[in-house]
Amino acid sequence: MAMSKEQKDLALTILRRFKTKDLLPKDFGWNYIANEVSVNRTTLYRNEEIRENFALVKKIVAKHKKEARGLNQERIEKGELEHKIDILKEKVSSLEKQLARERERLTYATLAARKKGIDPLDFLDKTPLSSAITKKFSNE
Repeated sequence: MAMSKEQKDLALTILRRFKTKDLLPKDFGWNYIANEVSVNRTTLYRNEEIRENFALVKKIVAKHKKEARGLNQERIEKGELEHKIDILKEKVSSLEKQLARERERLTYATLAARKKGIDPLDFLDKTPLSSAITKKFSNE
């Protein structure tokens, strides 16, 4: 089966597009080009210019595939998880600082209450949660 000039030009254009990453490297092969040009693989292979360009582009596409492996989905997801972990670590750190500030405030409030002759435990006994707290600590 002979190939027309338009089909030959289309095959060369497809090879150039693979070379410049306009087409996905995973699609590269004789079958893809043959389907796009509407000829069989043997006809493509018999054309010396196409065969030489195919061999050259095959090496370039192999390099494209190696580069693409560096950014695979698994590594991207791992990076996202690490980012989420870092955000959560920052949040924990912030909450620990906030807890430390609240403990200082409570300590100061206790000291201020004692200076005025107020027992800070009186406040704990009168809260609605005092019975729950008492039960929790009495069972242990």
